[in-house]
Amino acid sequence: YRVAQRKWLAHAFVNAAFRVDVDPSTKTVTNARIALGNYAQGIKRSPSAEQALVGSKMDSATLQKVIQGIHKDFDDEFMSESQYKSIDNPKGKDEYRKTLPDSFIFKFFQEVQSVHGIKAWKE
Repeated sequence: YRVAQRKWLAHAFVNAAFRVDVDPSTKTVTNARIALGNYAQGIKRSPSAEQALVGSKMDSATLQKVIQGIHKDFDDEFMSESQYKSIDNPKGKDEYRKTLPDSFIFKFFQEVQSVHGIKAWKE
C-alpha cells in the first residue's frame, strides 16, 4: 500500500506491507507480518500489531487491537517531514500521514475477509 502526492516520481507519505496466513477451517490468523515505511526512520515491522493478529479472527475487535499496536510501535518514532509544510498549511501533512496506516490495515482486513469468505461486519 502506498500514498503519495502523485502516482509516479513522488516521495510516498507512507508505505505499508501486510501478510497473513489464515487457517481455512477456523478462519483464524496463524502467521502475520506488518511493515511500515516513511512513517518512522526506515522500514520497520510492528511486533505489537503482528502479535495482536496471530491467533485472532479477522473481525473489528482484532482490527482495533492491530491499529493500537501499530501506533504503540511507531508513534514515538514518527518523523515529521518539513517539505509538506507551507504558509497556508503550517502543520503540513503529519496528522494525515499518522492516520494512513489505519486506513491501509482496514482495507487489508476487507481484502482478506473477501478472499477467505469471512463475514465479520454487521449489515
